[in-house]
Amino acid sequence: MRHIVGAVLVAGAVAGCGTTASPSGRDPSPIATNTPATGGGSVESPAVGTKYPFVLYTHCGIRSAHFGGRWWKAVAPTEQPHPGGKEETAGTMELVNDDLARFTWQGGSAEFTPSPSEPMPPCQ
Repeated sequence: MRHIVGAVLVAGAVAGCGTTASPSGRDPSPIATNTPATGGGSVESPAVGTKYPFVLYTHCGIRSAHFGGRWWKAVAPTEQPHPGGKEETAGTMELVNDDLARFTWQGGSAEFTPSPSEPMPPCQ
């Protein structure tokens, strides 16, 4: 039994960053809650100036987000796990204007501009 548990742990470690799914088994694309926030709108149809609960996939850094029904690319992308090496980072996403979105978490923020297409999968 101990050998089976060890094999499973090794297989999980080998899968690591090169996979297209997060370790939780979900698609690596950013995750958003569809809960409306104060000010109206929703994550799929956000109102300018309203902050929405949002969980960003950050295993390989801050690179892109799917918000308001479209893809966004980070203005200043990072390559390292961020913040603190977590798989996902909870915070809020705000549509600042039609061409700028801001993700804010406890300890920082990142800005995004619209992307003409879906970005490459993370960790490639």
